[in-house]
Amino acid sequence: MKQVTIILGYEQKGFFLALGALMSKSWKVRFVAENKSVANLVDTILTEYSYELIEMPARRSKPMPTQNTISLAKIAESKYNLQLSFLMSQDRALGYGYLVNVEKYPFIKRANWSQHEKLQNILDQFNGYETILSGTDLLISQYPQTILTLTCESAKIPHFHLTDIKYGDRYVWSDDNYQGSQRFSELIRQNISLYSDIEDIPETPYLISAMGDLRNRSVQYNYFSALRRSIEILLSETINIVRQSRKKNSYVAYSWLPSTFRLVNNQRMLCRQGVSPNDLKDLKLVYFPLHLEPEVALLQFAPEFNNTVEAITWLSKCLPADYVLIVKEQANAFAVRSKQFYRRLASIPNLRLADPRIHSWDWINKASFVASMTGTVGQEAVHHEKPVISFGAHQIINLLPTVFHVTSYYDVKSAVSEILSTNWDKNLKVSRIALHEAQINCSFEMPDYKASFATVDLEFSSASIAKDALLKEYNNCSK
Repeated sequence: MKQVTIILGYEQKGFFLALGALMSKSWKVRFVAENKSVANLVDTILTEYSYELIEMPARRSKPMPTQNTISLAKIAESKYNLQLSFLMSQDRALGYGYLVNVEKYPFIKRANWSQHEKLQNILDQFNGYETILSGTDLLISQYPQTILTLTCESAKIPHFHLTDIKYGDRYVWSDDNYQGSQRFSELIRQNISLYSDIEDIPETPYLISAMGDLRNRSVQYNYFSALRRSIEILLSETINIVRQSRKKNSYVAYSWLPSTFRLVNNQRMLCRQGVSPNDLKDLKLVYFPLHLEPEVALLQFAPEFNNTVEAITWLSKCLPADYVLIVKEQANAFAVRSKQFYRRLASIPNLRLADPRIHSWDWINKASFVASMTGTVGQEAVHHEKPVISFGAHQIINLLPTVFHVTSYYDVKSAVSEILSTNWDKNLKVSRIALHEAQINCSFEMPDYKASFATVDLEFSSASIAKDALLKEYNNCSK
């Protein structure tokens, strides 16, 4: 009997427990719990099912470097063809110094570890995952984690991660480290070839990503909510200090308190000072949305280049005199940026900060083109038939004829020139339908999944749909 290993984190526990329960009928199931509380939950809920349970190695424990740490690190870099410093940059603690665009992000104690200690921490993670994956034929997790997926690929273990495909309530099983899918990519290429020779390209509907929309709409910008959240943090931190149960080498105590009010203050400041499309009728627009930092959207899925300010300055320097760059903040990111950050952006001559209450689609429809590092907006721009400049190397839309992946100022300059001097009408339609048809044909619908974010109830309905799609993908890749 084959063995599946399922990583259980803090989110969607009910879904992944149900998935494991369903798979236990024909697979040996191993759950890897993020911590002891998650492990206890498994034993409490899955009393009627057969499984193995282990706990994730403690990644926050201070490592003990040896005289061999550097030489072992060099061996690991050769084995995985990747510098360990690159892996550190994807960790908000070990790579804290890279977080230059979120000056108010709370300090994490692990950031003070020495280079040797950080290298040893990465090596310990590789060693831990090699043990966890012993005997594994298939790995499942909610999000890809680079060290884990590298370990899988080295051992030739297929790995799949449940991914929002950015269309309504539809999801896909990603089979790489960047929320991508071989089948998704193949379908896009096939569709480009198919529709490039068709003159009358049909219209396609578009549904906003249900998961992303729910998360953005759930953010509350009022002082009552900020006060309530502050009291929750204050009580929780105080209790953990008294019980001596605070996570070691994690955030400094009470460091998240100022962010609760900063979220409200910054959002209200941009509501007062931000512009709307009606304020800019005499200018042509380029739209660039900011991202939530530091989260997987940039650290994990755009690790090569995630300097937001640098991307903005490249764009700004390349725009003609009759263009203005619109920069809109992400709904959850106000809490970790300073007012000085916004003031500095606003001082760029051809840049305007958007009123955060204006929906992204209003800006996309008004824009000549859209720029994106990763995330949903690039795909939305394709659906609205707008060219895209992509700063993210792994965006699925990079395959499309109207999307320009850039890696330097000169790439941006060339892309802007080509976009503004070319009639893109036919190619925009080809890109739209190629993406839409691929999204629909490689995904499955789970309308209840978005509401089970924090639940521990077994979500058998969604898990059954996902299991059938997963095994189909697994069987295809195993042939």
